[in-house]
Amino acid sequence: MKYFNKIVENIKNLQKLVRMTIQRLLSYLPSNLPVGMAEFEKFTDSIVSLIGEGLEKVPRDDLQFMIAGEIMRLAPQTNKVPKRYFIKTIRKYAANQVAGQIFVNIKEKQKAEATAAAGQASNGQEKAN
Repeated sequence: MKYFNKIVENIKNLQKLVRMTIQRLLSYLPSNLPVGMAEFEKFTDSIVSLIGEGLEKVPRDDLQFMIAGEIMRLAPQTNKVPKRYFIKTIRKYAANQVAGQIFVNIKEKQKAEATAAAGQASNGQEKAN
């Protein structure tokens, strides 16, 4: 019985893998843009399931905001877009956010170093007087 359960578990895992592979391949084909709240929810779910590692902790509202923003930016005559477009855009936004934070961290570090250097210079001048 234990052996049978292991086989069933392996078959289920294989089914999930095949299903995800098909979904990933289909994400390269143009799909209709959502025209309604229920469709938008389903559309968002399908994109979120394909996003991949690293973005699992991003709040759903943030992802929906990004997807809605990208839909608004599309040309007026556009009614079909590959889901891959949204996946790549979300990943790019995430990379931009990380890069922006790195800029902020470096600037803060430079400011702290400059402040420390200015403090040392003023201490040196006081001792000379």
